[in-house]
Amino acid sequence: MRISEKIGATEKTEYTKCFNDMCKEVDEYRVIVEDIAQQLISTLQQDPRYVPKPPGKMEVEAPPQEDPFELLELALKITSQQMESKKELEQIQTSALKLASLHREYQRKGRRAIHGIRTFINVDYENIRDARNALEKFRQALDFAKYELKGAKTPETIQVNNALYADALKKFQKQLYDTESMLKELPGTREKHRIEIVKFFQLMRKYHQDCANATILST
Repeated sequence: MRISEKIGATEKTEYTKCFNDMCKEVDEYRVIVEDIAQQLISTLQQDPRYVPKPPGKMEVEAPPQEDPFELLELALKITSQQMESKKELEQIQTSALKLASLHREYQRKGRRAIHGIRTFINVDYENIRDARNALEKFRQALDFAKYELKGAKTPETIQVNNALYADALKKFQKQLYDTESMLKELPGTREKHRIEIVKFFQLMRKYHQDCANATILST
């Protein structure tokens, strides 16, 4: 990647428009995909007490015996003890247990289905941000080395500062290459996330079908 430079009293190494655009794109995408993730986990767990904000690890399961279907089963069990005819209520109680199991399984599978999205938010983007911060430090070091070289007057100081500048330039260019390589992965990452979202909704469809089957009462 070529680097354009402003020449003046304070010379500063500038990034190309392409590089700046990639940085802006990944920042904007991170905001969008985090919002999508928040909406997806809110469909997995509709009790706001167990919906993490920000998403973080996105662990959304309720504590043991706190799932709404588990609470329903417990309430039905208590109610059935007060009734003479228990058959139909016991069938509903059995359905509640099945629904509780399906609900927890749906939450676990749904969370796994968006593993790539979770990894991007919690790991990949943070790595990109760290790389950009490191790049900025190398840029400042490069600009300082350039300033020192321009101010050198004697052959000895010119030789020393020239070596320091060459080293600073090498480090900057390597970090720039590494950072740019990470940014260029965004289109592929975005496509993987799209596939994960499709699979998530396929999983949701199956969950609702399984729930419908679990609530059919025998006559």
